[in-house]
Amino acid sequence: NGQSLQTRLVQGANPSFGTLHIPGMPVTLGDPKEYEQLSDTHDGLVGTPFMRHFIVAFGADKALYFKPNSSFPALTNQVPDTLIADAPAGSPEAPAVPFLYGDDRRIVIPGRVGDGPAFTCLLNTGVVASGVGAKRAADLGLLNLPTGDVDGSNITFSSVRLPKLKFKSVTTNPNINPELGLDFRTLLPTSLDFDQNLLTFFCKTATDLTGYVK
Repeated sequence: NGQSLQTRLVQGANPSFGTLHIPGMPVTLGDPKEYEQLSDTHDGLVGTPFMRHFIVAFGADKALYFKPNSSFPALTNQVPDTLIADAPAGSPEAPAVPFLYGDDRRIVIPGRVGDGPAFTCLLNTGVVASGVGAKRAADLGLLNLPTGDVDGSNITFSSVRLPKLKFKSVTTNPNINPELGLDFRTLLPTSLDFDQNLLTFFCKTATDLTGYVK
């Protein structure tokens, strides 16, 4: 209509939607006077980049219900406990770790440090070495090694800890979550079961190759 609107993009800190807490999300700020002319019933808009991380239901009580989908870990550093399946009963020789896998074909393995909340670890076998953002490593309490790498041995995947796990320190994006590369898969023989969304480590037994073709 020939008019221009001054806007800028900021990082909104810790917005909440009901009981859902987001550590940070990009928010476009506009002229409050312009928004007053548009509507007097709301202070802002929630767009599709946010909504696509959820299954959304509109209730008869005029309420909006959110259920995180498989892409939710991309929105936040933390993984809600409701999304994490219980690890099946296994043996110390072959423990199984549930992972998240969705239509976006991202494999996300929840990890924890101590009693802290679960956070996202993206499995990407397209990279040779695992990596983590320098600031994110510090936030998680991961220690720097004399070699310049980051010590990941105190991360627990369900009940599994890998003493030799380490990450390259990523400085291009200091906030990036741990990305598990090919070295993660080769620390111990593993199998990925996409029927049950389970990653199995073969700690002391031979890898079960029944039915596989080499």
